[in-house]
Order: sequence, then C-alpha cells, then structure tokens
Amino acid sequence: MSRVLRSITIALMAAPLLLSLAGCGGAASLSSTASTSSSSGNNNGGGATTTHSVSLSWAPSTSAVAGYMVFRSTKSGGPYKALTSSPITNTSYTDKTVQANNTYYYVTAAVTSSGVQSAYSNQATAVVP
Repeated sequence: MSRVLRSITIALMAAPLLLSLAGCGGAASLSSTASTSSSSGNNNGGGATTTHSVSLSWAPSTSAVAGYMVFRSTKSGGPYKALTSSPITNTSYTDKTVQANNTYYYVTAAVTSSGVQSAYSNQATAVVP
C-alpha cells in the first residue's frame, strides 16, 4: 500500500476579533488558519481524499467568562450560525465542516456564567483552497 499525504497551511492575516462584555473590560483577539490535507489512494484503485479545516484561536478574555461561542457565515457581515451548541472554555476551535473553494466569515462571543452573551467580535475571514 502506497500513501502520499500532502498538507497545505495558509495563514490568514485578519483584523483582530475583539470580545468584550459591557462593564467587564475584557478582550480577546482571534486569528484563523485554513488548511487542506490530501492523500492519494493505494495501488488497489482507492481514490484520493481531501479534507479541509479552519483553525481559530484567540487570547483569553481578561474578564470572568464561562466560555465562548463560535459563529460562521458564508456572507460577510452575517447572518451567522452557531458552530458551538454551548459555550466552550478553550480559546481555540477547529471547523472541520468547511468545503473547498469557499470563503467563510467567523465571529465569536464571550458568555458569562449567568449566560449573558457579548456582542459579536470583529469578523475574521478564512479562504479554503
């Protein structure tokens, strides 16, 4: 069995996404990276497979937050759809549901332990090759 694995990572320079809650004064910056991994099939006629993902990461808020919600749109400015069903405590998220030849727009929101969600952060853009 012969297998070839190629990986391409594209670093995107985007304006920082700022998360803040009224009266909390905290902020986080978000960055995104789009990547593509391809592997060819084996010598027995298997086909090639390609997977795409977008990795998001941000600095933790300096305010007390329970977690972060991550949102995505295929249109700049939204509307955005939640990618997380509840707040995540990590300061990173990998979107493995992206498709090739598409541009995605991401925002995040901080959530307090009381369930209060901040306004959306600034938008980051990821172009999937």
